[in-house]
Amino acid sequence: MLDIAWSELLVVIALGWLLTDPKEYAEVIKGIASCMRKIATIKNEIHSTLMEISEDCVSTSDMKVQKDNNILGAKELYLKQLSSMYCEAQYNKIKDDNTTIH
Repeated sequence: MLDIAWSELLVVIALGWLLTDPKEYAEVIKGIASCMRKIATIKNEIHSTLMEISEDCVSTSDMKVQKDNNILGAKELYLKQLSSMYCEAQYNKIKDDNTTIH
C-alpha cells in the first residue's frame, strides 16, 4: 500500500544528489530518511488498526453466533418442556377421566 521499495529510494537519493548543492546534500538525505520513517510509522499504524478492526469483527461475529446458538438452545429446551408438560397433562386427563384420546 505505502511500501517504498529500494529502487524508489535510490531514485529519490539520486535526484536529491543531482538537484541539490553538495553542501545541502546531507540535509536532503536526512529529510528523505525522516519522511521515509514517518511513512513507515503511518503504514504500521494503519496496518495495526486494520488488524484490530478485523479481530473485533471476528470476535463480534463469534459472539453473535454463540448468542444465536444459546437462543436456539433455549427455544429448543422450552419446546421440549412444553411438549413434556402437554403429554403429562394429557396422560393425567386420561387417567382422571378414564377416557381415551381420539
